[in-house]
Parts: sequence; C-alpha cells; structure tokens
Amino acid sequence: MGLLDGVMGNASKIDNSKIQQEFMSNLNGPIIIEATGQLGQTTFKLSTPMATASTGTANVTPLTTTLAAMLAGGDPTQLSASAITEAQLATAKQKLAEIVAPVVSTIQAPSSADPISTAFEANSTGVDKLLDALDIRYRSGAIVMSNRLEKVQEGQTDSDLSTVTVTVTSGSTPSASGALPAGANINTSWLPQMASALDACFALTPSQRVTFAPDVAGIPIASALHATCEQALD
Repeated sequence: MGLLDGVMGNASKIDNSKIQQEFMSNLNGPIIIEATGQLGQTTFKLSTPMATASTGTANVTPLTTTLAAMLAGGDPTQLSASAITEAQLATAKQKLAEIVAPVVSTIQAPSSADPISTAFEANSTGVDKLLDALDIRYRSGAIVMSNRLEKVQEGQTDSDLSTVTVTVTSGSTPSASGALPAGANINTSWLPQMASALDACFALTPSQRVTFAPDVAGIPIASALHATCEQALD
C-alpha cells in the first residue's frame, strides 16, 4: 500500500528499484507522496511534495524528502500539503541544486535532472550515484548534509566530513552555509551486485552459511563458507 497525503493506493513492484502506484482517481494538488520502509531495525519514511497532481514519474528519495524538509521548516514529517506552492517548491529545488552542484559535477550526474520528475535507474550511476554519495540529516529548523565521497585523511571518520547546514523556516526561503565539497568520483557500480550477493547470503540459515568442524581439541571452528556467501566477498 502507499499513502498519498491521507489517500491510500495499491502498489505493485516492477523491479528492484521501482514501484507502480495506482491511486484513487480525481486527485488534485497539492499532494504529498510518502513511502515507508525498513532498514535493519530502523523504520524510515521518505516523502515527495508536489504542487500539482500529474501523471508520469514521481520519485520518492532522500532528495525529495529534503525538499519536503525545506518547505516544512526542517522536519519533513510535519509538512502539510496545503503549505505547498509552485513558487516555494521551485525555490527549494534551486537551493538544493546549488548545494549539491559540486558533487553532481564530480560524479557526472545530469545537472538538469529534476529531483521529483526525472526518472532514473538504481544502478549506482547518475542520480542514483548522487543518492549514494549524500548523507542527509533532518532537524527542527535545519537540514545537515555531507558528501560521503569527500576525500578525508587517514584515520578520519564520517564525523570529520564537511557539512552544509541549510537553515529553514516553514514558509520562508531556505538559506545554506555553502555548497558541498566536490569529493572524489569513486566507482560505486559494484554496490548493487554486492547488495544482491549479501541478500542471497543472508537468506540462508546460519547453519547453511558456515560449516563448522572440530579442531584437534574438539572445539568447533568455521571450516567452509557457502558458495553464495563467497560471492559477496569476491
């Protein structure tokens, strides 16, 4: 099921990256599309604000959720559809484009892509690679963004990455502390294959993944890894 600002609709999976959503007819904008998922033990919610209801592609990603956060004053879950206007949405898109422009240029993603309406594939290139690169945190009154592909020194961690803080107040123009660092154009095309291999590995029971055999002292030790799991390590 899918939720479109209070209106439920049936969703059918097309492939590993797309969902075909059929909502009730006669919808009028503005609307908010929401998608809820599970990542490990964490439940997450993504949203897409739209000033008008239209046919075609409507992405629901961290980028579109950032647009919702800009319109809502920092917390995308607090956005009301009645607060969405074409002008405010256009301003939010422009501000977001300015912030991510250095990253877009480095990874050679299409600079003209609209975060909401431009269709893309989940193949770690273009817009999908941009999503892989960005880390976005939502706070009341602010959005904090960083580029995971930023070059860091040996011994540094994610906490050492440069951040851009977008100050937002509901109904006003968002202001940013700058643009994200360009970072490096790291090849991430192997990520989907690795994710698929890990899914296949963890679909096995623990006893199937690893074979144990006793050592000379009779203590069980791992002796073999299932071939499916080995693929994730290649």
